[in-house]
This record gives sequence, C-alpha cells and structure tokens, in this order.
Amino acid sequence: MSTTTIPIYTGLWIDFSHGYLNGATLTLSARDGAFLVSVLTLYTAVAGVQFWKLVAYIYHQTRANSAIGDQDGLWHQEQAILRNTGSPNAAAFELLFGVFAWRNVGRRRATVGIALAICTTMIATAAGVFAGQVTSAASTNVLIDSAGCGSWTTSDPLSVASNQAWSSLILQSTLAISQYARACYSNSRTSLTCGVYTNQTIDYFVNPNATCPFASGFCLYSDSAAYEMNTGLIDSNDALGLNGPDDERIRYRKVTTCAPIHGHYSNDTIPTAGGEYQDPVIYLNMGPMLAGQEKISNYTYVYNIHSLVDTYGYQLSSFVASPMASDGWMPTPELNRTDATVTLLVLAQNSVNYPTPSDDPWFSAHIERKISLLDREEVYYVGDYYFNNVACTDQYQFCNPNLEHGCTPLTDGTSVIDELAYIGLSDVQLATVTRIGMGLRFDNIYYSVNGRGASALRASETCSDNQQLTLQKNQWQVEVDSMFATALARLQQSMVDYAVGPTDLPPGIKPVYPSTYAEKAMCRQQKIKTTTGFQNFSFLGTAIIIVGGTILITLGLTLDTIVSFIQKRRWPNNPGYLAWILDEKRQLQRMAFEGAGWKEWQKCDDSIPVNIEGRHLGRYEAVHKTHPEIQRRPADPPPMLELDSGPPSINNQGSEAARHLLPH
Repeated sequence: MSTTTIPIYTGLWIDFSHGYLNGATLTLSARDGAFLVSVLTLYTAVAGVQFWKLVAYIYHQTRANSAIGDQDGLWHQEQAILRNTGSPNAAAFELLFGVFAWRNVGRRRATVGIALAICTTMIATAAGVFAGQVTSAASTNVLIDSAGCGSWTTSDPLSVASNQAWSSLILQSTLAISQYARACYSNSRTSLTCGVYTNQTIDYFVNPNATCPFASGFCLYSDSAAYEMNTGLIDSNDALGLNGPDDERIRYRKVTTCAPIHGHYSNDTIPTAGGEYQDPVIYLNMGPMLAGQEKISNYTYVYNIHSLVDTYGYQLSSFVASPMASDGWMPTPELNRTDATVTLLVLAQNSVNYPTPSDDPWFSAHIERKISLLDREEVYYVGDYYFNNVACTDQYQFCNPNLEHGCTPLTDGTSVIDELAYIGLSDVQLATVTRIGMGLRFDNIYYSVNGRGASALRASETCSDNQQLTLQKNQWQVEVDSMFATALARLQQSMVDYAVGPTDLPPGIKPVYPSTYAEKAMCRQQKIKTTTGFQNFSFLGTAIIIVGGTILITLGLTLDTIVSFIQKRRWPNNPGYLAWILDEKRQLQRMAFEGAGWKEWQKCDDSIPVNIEGRHLGRYEAVHKTHPEIQRRPADPPPMLELDSGPPSINNQGSEAARHLLPH
C-alpha cells in the first residue's frame, strides 16, 4: 500500500497509545517541522545563555554578601568575570586563566566558579539535545484525515456485472495483502513496505496440538493434532490503530483451527471430447453445492485423473460454509459447525515431483519414479494420492473492556454481530465494532485463497516447471499459517481503506459513506506510521522547551534589575547590591578614570555611567612597559580663597574621597 496519496491530519492531536499527556502530538509538514526544529534549537541556546546569567548572578551575590574584610585582586577579578561574561564557556576559560595567572595566590579558589560554568554548559548542551529529540520522543503515528471516508458495495446485488466487479475488487485486495503478509509476517520482516500500519503485524500464538475442530476421528492423525492460530484479545487502538481512550476501545479475538482430514470418495467416469472418450474421475463427497436452496451438485469436488498426464502443477481449490449462508458449500455432519465459518482446502499435486520423499500429510509423496539421464539414473517422487484435504474453522469474538463479563461467545462472523447487543457497547464502541465487522465476511481462510489457486501456496515459491524443492514435514502448517497471516493483513488494510475512503470504483460498485455521528468520528481515528513529508513533535517536550525557556529568558533578563531596584530602595548599602553595580565593566571603567582624576560622572548607580560634560577623557599610556595606565588629569589651578574662608576640612576631604568609592 502506498501512503503518498493518503491525506494526513496536521495539527495537535492525542495518540492514546501513550496517554493524554505523553500522547499529545503535533503533526506538521516536513517544511514546517524543519522550521520548528530550528526555532526550538535557537530558543534553547538563548535560554542557555540566560540560565548562565542567573547562575552567575546568584553566585556573585553569594560571594559578595559573604565576603569578610578586604578581598585580594583575584577575588575581585573573579567577581568581574561573573558579572560581565555572557556565556558559561567564556567564563570557565577566563576563570581558569585567572587561576594560572595567580598561581601563587589561592590557585584552587576559582574551582567553584569553573565547576558552575562547566555544569551550566553541560546542562545547556543537554537541553539542546533534548530540543532535537522532541521528534523522536513523539508518537511515530499520524492520523488519516480524509473527507470521503467510507466503504463500498455492489450497486445492484442481482446484477452479474456488479458481482463480477465486486469479486474483482476482493481479488485485487487479496493479491495486495498477500504480498504484504509474505513480506512482513515472515521471520525476516525486512521489506520497506512493512512500515505502514501502527503495528507491522497482529501478533498471534499457535498450538500445534489443538483439539480437532470436527467430528471425533475425522482429523487425519488424531483428535489432538489440529493446528490452532489465536490472536488472543487484541486492543482496537494498539493493534488496529483505531485511536481512542481506554473507555472507547473494544477487544477483538480471531481463532482459526486447521487440520488434515479424511474424506468420502467415489469413482466414476465423465465423457470428454464430445463423448468420444470417458475420463476416470474421483469425487470428493463432503457435502453438496447449493445456489439459493437449490442443489447444484451432490459432490463437493471432482478430480479428473487424466490431469496426471497433462503435466499440470499444483491445483488448489477452496470451499466455504457459513452457518447462515444459503449459497455455496453445505458441509457433511462431520465438518458442519454452527459456531464457525468452515473452509475446505483441496490440494491436487498432479505432476509435481520431489527430489526426496515428502512426509507432509498435505503434500504426501513417496511413490518412487526413475528417469534415465545420459549415463545415470535419477530418482524422484510423486504424490501418494490424487488429492489431499485440509479443513479450517474461523471464529471471532468481541469484548467490552469496561465490563467484567462483556464478551460475546466465540462464534462465526455473522453470529458474533448478532451478539453485540448483549455486551453494553457505547455508540463509539459500536461504531468501532462496525468498522472491524465490515471485514469479517472476508477475514477467513477461504478469502485468503479464493481466486489465487496454487499461487496462494508458499510451496509454489520453490516449485519451477513442476520440480519442487524439498518441503518441510509440517508444510501444511506453514501454508495455513500464511493464509491466517493474509487474513490478519486484510483486517489491518480494511481499517486504513475505510479511513481513506473508496476511490476509482468500477461500474457496478457504489460508495457507502458514514451516516451517524459516531461513524463519522471514525473518519479521523485511524492511525498509520509516520509517512514521508510529515514530522511529529511531542507537544509536552515542545511545551517544556518553550515554557522553560521563556521562564529562564525572562528571569535572566530581569532578575538582577528587579532585585537591584528593591535593594537600592531598602538596603542601599547592601554589599551584594554595591558589588553588582560596581563590578559591571562600564562602572569598573568609570572608577578607573576617576582614579586618574577624571571625576565628572553621573548615573554612577546604574549599569551605564555617563560623563557629565561629555569632555575628552585621558588616553591610555604606558608609564612603564609593564604597567600601562590611564593618563592622569592635570591638576586644576587652586581656587582663590575668600578672606573669610577657613582652611579645607580634612573630614570633608576624606568624606569627598570616600564618596568616590561608592555609587554616587
């Protein structure tokens, strides 16, 4: 099945396989998804920078408020680095270089700052990785969003043309899903076509020693030699991709049991070539064939022995009987079941030959034949019987998980629908059952084979020009296992087909669209695997990045301003407040100029001090090649003293000098 033309829903939805919170998923086109990834990555980087500002601010203030007495030059340099370095990487390197520069003074004192910077870098890196993982942490499924979902049926059930078109569509479906079953239900499962459904396969377990599903003694080996394939109770959401919370789901079980069987036979002849010859035939009398209530033939199957010399390969015929059907095969009492759909498979090996004896009961071949090739004699083996029989039963069950005893009996596909009224299903659950029930008519061994003949056999894959490679001793189990897998693949495909809706219908076939609200709701509940051209994001992960990043960015941009505003008004002499103001690079520069005598400054308690007069300040000069400094301001001429003025106050001068040590 190609997913390139399937309409996919884009937007926010919940994948209930992961719950309401973890299952919240944002599906975008590939282009929009790439843009969102870029935005999230950039947003995370910006948040990482602001996170370092928070860490640096808190550590700077802790050091400033806990300082006792005068601190040395390394301490002040570390404070300046914490105050002015915008990234943790740069801060770590600067602190590390400071340690080496002051290697004879407190070498290990900056290790806390370096450790904080490194840890912040690691956290920011991890956040960046997390931002890139919001796609892998998201659901791997997408929702089908088709405006024309529904099924199809014949426009005229009595029309031969309509029924032929209907049969042709069923056969096309069988051919397609059989290829999927062979590729994806096998042990290798390597085909690129397997990544379509929410689950590649519907898992099932087998019992090779199951009870014979027919009359005692009628199974070929014993009453405990049947082969049972059982899905167990599967979840409509988890196994079939019908998205829904726990209380809206249903449970479904399919059980198929097969066994080689005995048969009732009779011999006769039939005229051929216009009555000129009489060919011997073998009749299989396992029940008559009906059309309506009218009997078409007394026998089930006829084999012309002349086929042995016509160099035919395998011939596989199938017959189905349903308890409620009035057409087709009516099985004998030994095979009749009122609680199962019964399929009879008849295999004629004809001229197929084997290099070694075949011990499989369906492909039994021990009759030795010899052929001379040049100077040697080759031995091969042919079938022991004209044909062999395998019969299967298909049974179904639905359960309401909201009820302790809410299960229908295990029965045939028609009767199980009649039992739904007794298990208390809600409208949504009933619509879900209806979705599954639409395919029950075809979800059996018969429709896995019908129309394909011998091509339905896995043995045909290793048979060329009637030369069959050696088969396994349980080849019949391999064959029915493949047919069961085809039926399960048909169920998976029918879920998707309904959601997509019927397209390109031939004449004689008409679409059937949903009518009730619950049925229409099913149109946007089918999940498939993420397809090319779309990308999923975890809404929870995206929200964490956006909300967490916004908080960090907001705090990083405003925390120091808010705290400083409060401190300035309530605790103007707080060491932390003063240190944060004076350790800012422009305030450090301002104090350096003031130390050189350039004192005309205002906004000295702000992050950006301003020279009052806007005049030129001293340039940088090297008083000594190892001791550059700011050019000192020339002394102003002394003011003229008033005759009644006293000498300058030492206290006033000291007080004036001290004021230059604090923000003005």
